[in-house]
Amino acid sequence: MGKEIITQVQETQRVPNRINPRQNTPRHILIKLTKIKHKEKILKAAREKQQITHKGIPIRITADLSAETLQAMREWQDILKKMATGSYLSIIT
Repeated sequence: MGKEIITQVQETQRVPNRINPRQNTPRHILIKLTKIKHKEKILKAAREKQQITHKGIPIRITADLSAETLQAMREWQDILKKMATGSYLSIIT
């Protein structure tokens, strides 16, 4: 991220299960920061840089969204895909 952001971590948790037990993928780590603005700065920097590394290994930083939010995003993706394939293409672009 270039410039170091000093933050205070309030709580950390490791997700107990791997995403795919057949592959050797690392488990997710959930981090709760003391200030929301620090989280927003970190996520913004991650989006801008697109690839972040820790000790030379690429890592991915994303926001932990609720199940309801993820479901709503999936529903909108389906709607937008249907609109893009139909006559509503001019609305999206």
